[in-house]
Amino acid sequence: MSKKIGFDRSDDQEPEEDELEKIKKQERQALKPFILANYLPNGPTEQKEFKTSMELQYELHEMVDFSTKTLNLTLAEMGFKIEFIEHVPLWVMYSLNCN
Repeated sequence: MSKKIGFDRSDDQEPEEDELEKIKKQERQALKPFILANYLPNGPTEQKEFKTSMELQYELHEMVDFSTKTLNLTLAEMGFKIEFIEHVPLWVMYSLNCN
C-alpha cells in the first residue's frame, strides 16, 4: 500500500464555493463605504479624476485590505466606468474632496 508524501487536506477542511463567494461579497460590501467617502461614479466635470486600480489600492490600503480583483468588481458594481487613455485602463471618478 502506497501513501502520498506531503500534506493532504481532507474534504471537510476546504471551503465550499458558496462560502468563498459569500466571503468575496462581504469584502466588496466592506470596501464600498471607503470608496464612497471620497468618490462618486458621476458628478460635475470639474470634479472628474482618472485613477488606476493600483492608485486606488494604494490610497485605501491602510484602511482596508483587499485584492485588485475585489476592487475592480466593487467599482464595477457601484457603477464606475473605465476609460482607456493611451492604452491604460483608468477609472472615471468624481472627487468629493475638491480644493
